Amino acid sequence: MRIAARFATAALASFLLLAPPVLAATPPAHRAPLLPRPAAVLPVGHRGVTGASDVARPASTATARSRILSRLFALLRSAIGIPYLWGGISRLGFDCSGLVQWAFAHVGIVLPRTTWGQYQAGTPVAAPRPGDLVFFTTYAPGPSHVGVYVGNHQFVQAGDSGVHVSSLDAAYWFARYIGARSVLPRS
Repeated sequence: MRIAARFATAALASFLLLAPPVLAATPPAHRAPLLPRPAAVLPVGHRGVTGASDVARPASTATARSRILSRLFALLRSAIGIPYLWGGISRLGFDCSGLVQWAFAHVGIVLPRTTWGQYQAGTPVAAPRPGDLVFFTTYAPGPSHVGVYVGNHQFVQAGDSGVHVSSLDAAYWFARYIGARSVLPRS
């Protein structure tokens, strides 16, 4: 098993221990299969090599992604239970795109503020991997809600009940899912 896959599985398990997900009600046959991903994509705002130490010892994409996921999942775990606040971008309250922008900014990835902007900034993927953004059409046509995929058909989002883990297989989200986008290095 590849290092990134082992890390993602371990990260998801530890993530879900602190925030139990909604149990999936949709049979596995209705779930999208995990498909191979395109070649590496640089994250939004990435400028390549950042210093001499990067030139001397370049990290593999899988290692860089693992480090980002570890920090990202720790931030998202720490945000569980924070209340929903329309336009919220801090621990006082988050809306969906505010949570995503805040968490990714803390791992060095600058994203636009709105769901639509985040949708445009990401690279489309056939099926989400941990750390990818998942998008839904809710109160308006097109992408109007966003969350961070954590694996096993689960995602973290800021919704009416605050920041929590939801299932892509829940009837509400399954019917409104419009796709996933990646802003992380691909391994």
